[in-house]
This record gives sequence, C-alpha cells and structure tokens, in this order.
Amino acid sequence: MICNFAAAETTRAQIDSWVDWAAEVDAAARQCAFPVARDKLPFDARVAVKGRETLDRLLAVLDGHLSSRTFLVGQSITLADIIVAWALIVPYLVVGLYCHPLRHFHFQRDESMHWHG
Repeated sequence: MICNFAAAETTRAQIDSWVDWAAEVDAAARQCAFPVARDKLPFDARVAVKGRETLDRLLAVLDGHLSSRTFLVGQSITLADIIVAWALIVPYLVVGLYCHPLRHFHFQRDESMHWHG
C-alpha cells in the first residue's frame, strides 16, 4: 500500500510539473501572439523576441522528454497530456511554429496528432 501511495504522489507531482510548464508556454506564446495579432497593445519587439526565445527553450524541453516516450507521464494519457496539447494551440496557430518543422521533431513526429483547425 505504501508503495502505491508513493507512486501515485510521484505521478501527481509529474502532472503538476507539466501543468506549470503549460502555463509558461501560454505566457510566452502571448508575448509573441499579441504583437502578431495586432491587438490594441503597443508592439514591443524585445518582448516578442523574449517570448519566442522562451517558447523555443520550453519546446526543446518537451521535445527532449518525448524523445523516449509517447505520453508525458506514465504509459497512458493523463491530464498533463491534455493540458499541454491545449497550451500548444496558440503557438501553432498564431505564432506559427510550423516555420521550423524539424526543430522539435519528437513533439511533431505523429502528424495525425496535429490539430489543423
């Protein structure tokens, strides 16, 4: 029983970590997306560049993690997979990460998993 509890706590901690990662992706994508969307906010190139650099760093983490696994946590889909997939919609649709299709190969390896709106 103790062993199962420890495993469950580890799984929960890993899921929480990916949820936090998704929040970072969302913040970085917004830094890039708002200038692209030409919202009523003033354009600041430094903010957009910083957001893109942060996004690239975060996607490299995801790509490295997925190089040896299919799911983010464990052997089946979890809340982490769903939240991370949702967080990646803005970077793909607005920021246009398809510009560098091979940069994050493991993240993009299954074309059938992509959402094409």
